[in-house]
Amino acid sequence: MKYQFNETREKVSSNMIAQKIWAAKVVSLRHEITLQVPMIYTDHRMMQLSTDLAQEIMTLMSRYFGGSTGSQTIGTYEDEKGRLIKDVNLFIQSYCDAESFERYLPTMIDLAKKVGRQLNQESVMITIDNICYLLFMQDSESA
Repeated sequence: MKYQFNETREKVSSNMIAQKIWAAKVVSLRHEITLQVPMIYTDHRMMQLSTDLAQEIMTLMSRYFGGSTGSQTIGTYEDEKGRLIKDVNLFIQSYCDAESFERYLPTMIDLAKKVGRQLNQESVMITIDNICYLLFMQDSESA
């Protein structure tokens, strides 16, 4: 990716930017993985399970990829009966290098399936390199 400095109008690489601005090493993390964890339940036991799963996932992603960030969001979706459902989710995201990506991607997909099964979800979302995948639980048992 190229950047342009307004003052000098010179085009520089990201490494050159780091050297000029921060005098730091630049590490390129070209892969991104985000897991969705549903966070709203009227049942206290399910809410606690959801919170525990989110913490487990954040801890694992930090170990696997060096860090993770959780962002709580509010969204809506239409259910099979055409009703608009409000939803609160925690999206847990990590960026990683190619080696970590290849090594831990199968584990991350298994974690997404675990979230779906344990929280009784019809589907869960995992985003991999900015592509959203919906994992439907009735199909995950055989996968």
